[in-house]
Amino acid sequence: MRAKEQEIRLENQMEIDQAIGYLEELVKSLRARRIAMTHGEESVTLTPPDDVKFKMKASGKGSKESVALKISWKIAAPAVERNGEAEAPDLTITSTAGSA
Repeated sequence: MRAKEQEIRLENQMEIDQAIGYLEELVKSLRARRIAMTHGEESVTLTPPDDVKFKMKASGKGSKESVALKISWKIAAPAVERNGEAEAPDLTITSTAGSA
């Protein structure tokens, strides 16, 4: 079963300084490897790894200009910690049913 997608979207006309503030907070969060966003009653927490995919597009046509950013990544399988050491999750493979 797939986990429910969590999403927050913001599209709003605002002063450039407010947009810069959001971007500065995003940069701080990326550096901390933890992005926690809240909008109304919705919240999403993301944990970006060291390696991410980065897309940036700048365009202009007539009187309209824009910059679009997209940063995405895949989440690695979580490691299980035992006795203070990280290990891969337990996995048993057998050729007989019911054996462990």
